[in-house]
Amino acid sequence: MESQPRKIELGQATTVVWGDDSAGRASDWFYEYPDDLIHANLFATAPGERWVDSEAAGFKPLYARHEVYFVVEGSLVLSNPATGEVHPVSAGDAVFLPTHTWHHGFNFGSTAAVILSLWNPMLGEAAPAPAAGAESVAARYGQDEFLGRWPAARAEAHAKSRMEVIREDDYLWRLEGERQEVLVGIVASTAQLTAGKVYVPAARRGAVHSHPGDEFVYLEHGAIQIEFPSLVYERASQPGTQYTRRIELNAVGECCYIPQGLEHRYANVTGAPARCIFGVAPHYK
Repeated sequence: MESQPRKIELGQATTVVWGDDSAGRASDWFYEYPDDLIHANLFATAPGERWVDSEAAGFKPLYARHEVYFVVEGSLVLSNPATGEVHPVSAGDAVFLPTHTWHHGFNFGSTAAVILSLWNPMLGEAAPAPAAGAESVAARYGQDEFLGRWPAARAEAHAKSRMEVIREDDYLWRLEGERQEVLVGIVASTAQLTAGKVYVPAARRGAVHSHPGDEFVYLEHGAIQIEFPSLVYERASQPGTQYTRRIELNAVGECCYIPQGLEHRYANVTGAPARCIFGVAPHYK
């Protein structure tokens, strides 16, 4: 288990192409490291492209893990072929996918759809198996059972939905810290994964805190630095003078990994607000 934080830039990610001629394709950037409790990747779907199943190549978007999608650019139509539910989402939206949620994606827009995905890789070992026959259900892209009684059946449809689309009005809001508060919006929180956004006002240094899980931070807007009070640096030319280690995120898409239990704080030393996406696994508190 790694004990030091690290800055991760897009150029350091493992780049692959998911899919084939049958499944469609997505470009992936994986930020994962084998021992981390939180994994992340960006994936992009080109305009007019889709990603579905390819039984021949073994591609099937149905995983034994809780996962949260953050739409960082463009728009995408997500569907659960098992239930027929269809959800158009766009930049700023998030989607919670419980374990074993089958999903397909379609880009009807004119620009690439870019998604940040966060998940706990350890869940797969303990996740319950999918329901009997779940992997052999014929795909459907609509819910005919609600035709003739919409919108009266809206509550019933929501109760049966496997995917949860979460927008800012749906966040579980928190103020964290004393006197120098930062605003935290929880998108999803389970026993295995908590994900959300942190909003840091201009010229604000938040409270020192830690999590009992590994954390992944993705800069979505502005610029931020993350300070680590317990990690000090002493220059040979200035013995006795200790400096606090910090990691700067100055460009959208820059990331930081923070190991579990390591104290840190968000610091915004600019004149404009900053916003980050984060995921913590397994436990936030």
